[in-house]
Amino acid sequence: MRAHGVDVVIAFGGGNLTADRRIAQEVINVSVLVTKYEDQFAYPTTTEPEFHKPVAFDYPMKVARKDGSQGYIVASNKFVQFIGMVNVTVDSITRKVVNVHGSPILLDESIPLGM
Repeated sequence: MRAHGVDVVIAFGGGNLTADRRIAQEVINVSVLVTKYEDQFAYPTTTEPEFHKPVAFDYPMKVARKDGSQGYIVASNKFVQFIGMVNVTVDSITRKVVNVHGSPILLDESIPLGM
C-alpha cells in the first residue's frame, strides 16, 4: 500500500474487543480501527467525561505491535450516541503514524442538525 502512496489506512472492526485488538496488533498496514462495543465506553483517560458513563478503556486505545509500532482503536457504543473526533499525526519523513488522539462527542441537542 505504501508503494501506492497510502500512508494512513482506517479500517472498520467487528465490535469484538478481543478480535479488534488482534487485528490492530497483527495487521501492520491498518493505522486506525474504528468499531463499536455493546456495553463498553471509551474516553480519553487523561480527561474527565462531561457526561456520566463508566469508562472501560482509553480513547483511542493503543495496541503495541511486535515491530515496535502502535495500532489504534477508536470505538463508539452500541447505540452510536457519540461521533468520534480523531486526529492522526503522520511523520513527514517516515510517513508513519506517530500519534492518534481525539475523543467521542455526545450527539445531543447541542449538536446542530446537518453537522
